[in-house]
Amino acid sequence: METNKQTNIETYLNYEDKLKLNNLHTSYNIKKNSSYLSLIGIENKNILNIFKSYLLDIENTIYLDYPAIGILDEITDFDKTYIIDIFTLEDKSTIKDIVQYFRFNRDFIPENNIKLFILASFKTLDIFSELAYDFVTFCGFYGKFNDNNISFDYEVNEDKLNKLISEYKDFKPNTSKKIQINKMIDISKEAHYISSKVIELKYLQLALKKALKQKDDYLLGRIYNALGNYYYYSDFKISFLNYTSALKIAKKLNATDSQIKTLNNIGLISIENLDIDEAEQNFKMAKKLCEDSNNKKELGSTYINLSRIYIEKIDLDNALIMLNKALDVSINLDDKKLLTVTLSNFGSIYSSKYNYKKALTYYEKSLALSRELNDTNSILDTMYNLASIYNKIFNFIISYKYINEILTITNTLNNPHILISVYSLIAKIKLISLDFSEANDNILKSINLANQYDMEYQKYDTLFKSLEIYRYTNIDIFKQMIDSHKELNTHQIFLYEMGNYYFIKKDYKLSIKYSDKALNIFQEIKGLEYEILCLLSISNSYIALKNYNEAKLKLDLASTKAEEIQDMSLLVEVYLVYYDYYLYINDSDNSSKYYNKANYIIKNSNHKLFAKRLDDIKNKVSI
Repeated sequence: METNKQTNIETYLNYEDKLKLNNLHTSYNIKKNSSYLSLIGIENKNILNIFKSYLLDIENTIYLDYPAIGILDEITDFDKTYIIDIFTLEDKSTIKDIVQYFRFNRDFIPENNIKLFILASFKTLDIFSELAYDFVTFCGFYGKFNDNNISFDYEVNEDKLNKLISEYKDFKPNTSKKIQINKMIDISKEAHYISSKVIELKYLQLALKKALKQKDDYLLGRIYNALGNYYYYSDFKISFLNYTSALKIAKKLNATDSQIKTLNNIGLISIENLDIDEAEQNFKMAKKLCEDSNNKKELGSTYINLSRIYIEKIDLDNALIMLNKALDVSINLDDKKLLTVTLSNFGSIYSSKYNYKKALTYYEKSLALSRELNDTNSILDTMYNLASIYNKIFNFIISYKYINEILTITNTLNNPHILISVYSLIAKIKLISLDFSEANDNILKSINLANQYDMEYQKYDTLFKSLEIYRYTNIDIFKQMIDSHKELNTHQIFLYEMGNYYFIKKDYKLSIKYSDKALNIFQEIKGLEYEILCLLSISNSYIALKNYNEAKLKLDLASTKAEEIQDMSLLVEVYLVYYDYYLYINDSDNSSKYYNKANYIIKNSNHKLFAKRLDDIKNKVSI
């Protein structure tokens, strides 16, 4: 079963559905000269049409749109393969009749050597499973396919912003300064909402100039807070200074609501600056003020911020407790903005738990709400999160579609905060596709932006990501970066890369030393992904030292942990080291076993970097 349209259909499928498609191929090819039945569940009409076109490309295939119960009577040429489309049938009683019809005529299929593809909706397929389990059990293939093709129709809606600007320009010369300033703040707020940074800053600077002349603390407090919001996406130091000024005024005016907002904002800056304790202190002060003043809306936001503290501390159970409290508040207040942020944070937690399906569900719900609210900043952040998840599950096509949409939206916007992360992710995808030149170009863009805007957290994050890129693309730059940043040798990720550095230099004992230091920290902070990578790094060094017993101990421990979370990338990493290990000890059966395990995932994901590494191990040992 080979068709010319396999590549086309695969753009609509995620990694798991690609594996199902391969199973469909295999089951059909095995039964090519005998009877065959497959029950295929289709999510929507879009992928139904793709599947019909795909299956019709098989030689001697006929399509039958389901007209009536006696459809099997229309099958007279038993040498052909038939596609029966029952997708559009919705009436439950009719569906039950169909199920019973196929069930009672099931012997007709093997007796006449018939080959059938039945295309059904998910609902129909579920009824098949329930009412005709005996019919389902003898079919060659049974499975559901989701539509993972992403289409974008979002455009930044500037209508409200243009209306506010027009109203401001229509003010008469004698309009009070206070009214003018408030309108400027409203313009900047809407501009911030849709990420129109140039207009946002322009009107904030105009408002600040007028408010300073008026000596109006209330207006100044609003402006400083808004300036803090603006610089949050480009310069944390300036953002912090503005939030601090806003907090000082809020305390002077005894403006509780303003104090709460500003404490939360300062806490978020502290997280970005890696000062988690300071952030937690600010959030707890905000929470107390919320409770004392019965400010439920800001309490919901504070719960979300506290959940971020628990995420940073890898205390995901308490993070979920905080988010469920925020969810209750958002539902009770019918606050869609709060609900959007809450859903996105649920996505982050489930991503941290390696439950990528659940993470995608929450991120997609959050994105839908963000679009409804025309909240460009939230749209960009959530699209980035979705792109990251799709990259983790090896659906690089969809990941890149989200990235391209982010770049399209930010083309006229100044949002380095999101671009730093996006360029790093592009670099990772280009690395996976073995496009080293593009990987280097994009990681350099990320590094330059992080340095230009002096964003502390992202500077470190980008540095660590660049080490991973250069470790494969330019070993000399990798070594230079390690040598020039050894002051970071207490940071767990840097220690892990130090282990890689000494492994490359073939100083395996030092490699073990640094990898082990990193491992101890990751075990303490529950950094499971890097814990597994450190164990594999140590195992590799022991293999190189021919200490196979220690290598196997570390490898088995890494394998146990990777199997628990079922992260595909980590599983491949484990299989690669097992393959290497068994080749070295001349165990051909087990080496073949792990080669096949790794190759199965690699082949179905088109992960070219893993494919290259697999070949490198094979060639290295054969030499």
